[in-house]
Amino acid sequence: MNNLSDTNHRPDLSCDERIVKDLMHCARYLRTNSEGKGSQRRVLTMLSHEGPMTQKDLLEKMGVRASSLSELLRKLESKGFVTKEKSNADKRNYHVSITPDGMHVLSEMQAQHQAAMADLLSGLSEDERTQLATLLSKLHRLWHERMDAPMHPHHNHKHHKHS
Repeated sequence: MNNLSDTNHRPDLSCDERIVKDLMHCARYLRTNSEGKGSQRRVLTMLSHEGPMTQKDLLEKMGVRASSLSELLRKLESKGFVTKEKSNADKRNYHVSITPDGMHVLSEMQAQHQAAMADLLSGLSEDERTQLATLLSKLHRLWHERMDAPMHPHHNHKHHKHS
C-alpha cells in the first residue's frame, strides 16, 4: 500500500477530502510521467493540427500569459522544434510553425503521455473506466457551469467570467 496515494485508509479524512486528494495525486502522477512538458506538447499539438499560426493566435488559443508563451516558444525554438518568422502584415508579431524535429518529438511525447495514462488506469476494469469517465465529465461540467453562473452571496470565492 502506498501511503501517499491511498487515502481510503485515512479515517481522519472526509469522503470529499479523499476525492480531492486522490484527484490531486492522479494529476501529479500524470504531470510527472509526462516529464512536465504538457504545455510544450499542447503547443506542438496545436501547430501540428492547425498548421502555422501567429504568436497572437497561439496565445489566444492557449489561454496563457504572453510572457509564459514567449518563454515556452523560446525553449521550443532553441531545441529546433518550432520556427518563428516575423509577420509581413504586422512586424510586431511572429508566425510560428512546427518543424520535422518538432513533429518527431511530439510523437514521442504523445506516446509517453498515453503510456502514463494507461499505467494510471491499468488497475480499473473497462466498466470502472467508463464509470470514472462519466463521473469526471459530470464534475467538469458542473464546475464549468458554476464558474459561468452568477455568484451566490454565500460563496466566498472569486468569479472569473469567460468572454
